[in-house]
Amino acid sequence: MQVNLEQISPPDKGRVIANLEISKESLDRIEHIHSETTPAERRYIYNFTSKILKGGKDIIEVGTYLGGTTRCIGLGLLDNPEIDSERHFSCDMFQGYHRPARLLRETEYLFKDSPRADEIREEIGERRWYKLFEELHATQDYGERLTIVEGKMPDLPGETFPDSIRDTIKGAGEFSLVFIDACKSWFATKALMIEVIDAMPKGCFLMHQDYGRHTCIWLSSFMAVFRQYFTLHSCVSGTYTFVYRGGLTREKIEADFPDQPDGFSTQDFDQIFSFLHDQAVKTSDVRAAYTYIVQRAGCMAYLGHIQEARHILSHVDIPAFALFQDTTDSALITPTFAPQTPIYLIKPPK
Repeated sequence: MQVNLEQISPPDKGRVIANLEISKESLDRIEHIHSETTPAERRYIYNFTSKILKGGKDIIEVGTYLGGTTRCIGLGLLDNPEIDSERHFSCDMFQGYHRPARLLRETEYLFKDSPRADEIREEIGERRWYKLFEELHATQDYGERLTIVEGKMPDLPGETFPDSIRDTIKGAGEFSLVFIDACKSWFATKALMIEVIDAMPKGCFLMHQDYGRHTCIWLSSFMAVFRQYFTLHSCVSGTYTFVYRGGLTREKIEADFPDQPDGFSTQDFDQIFSFLHDQAVKTSDVRAAYTYIVQRAGCMAYLGHIQEARHILSHVDIPAFALFQDTTDSALITPTFAPQTPIYLIKPPK
């Protein structure tokens, strides 16, 4: 029996998309690269780009790490009969956020037989992996439409937005899909959305890969503040996809979304997360209902209200949330993070 995707809830829709048929060859390829996404998320991203996405406009991916999602998107575009000459831009800083020993341990199987193995290994020793990313993707069949862009997102006001990513956005004109996994801070979220919003036509998909991660308070806050401009389409694990309704401007983002969380009051966050929690309950999204409680605690901690944050997390004991106990335990130590100063509810041992 065929399911009408428009008549089911976003969590159910996400599960249906993730479970659409995938050839063994494509499945093996999207599972090959070490990734911080779940298997369900990788299937969802591949099936979304191969079966849901319509052609005509380019795709930008901001935040790639090793490119597990890059391969899902690239293969999905390759296997989508409605996609022709659309370009795929993949942007990342390609350095710094993993220790060399761990990175080498997790990736050597990917390049050990490459003629460039020594230079890739040397670059990894310098905490960079641009050459490894090239090796994994530029040489693939989907590599013909792929452009790799190196640039670091600004985490604090006063930091410069990278010209490489800004020029990519301006040069593309319009996107059919904006995939985000690089907004690891409040200001980075605001800065990227200001830059990309004019390139998002009505109907563009905005896919947040870390939206359901409990630390990423900025993504859910942004989508709640500007909820009249977006409709949740589908979700799997931590990946949430929205449809852009049009009408949002750079000026409105600048005016209505502060540069840092302390631009909002505790009452503002109460309203934001009450709305989000109600929406999660209406769509039977248990994971989101839980995550929004933890994210509200993270916002309180970010504002310096440590006791209130502890109080919120100490009462996350609803039986339906038992599956997420490990996350609660982690959040009771550090519920979110800031670019300059770690946020702790319990000081870790020295």
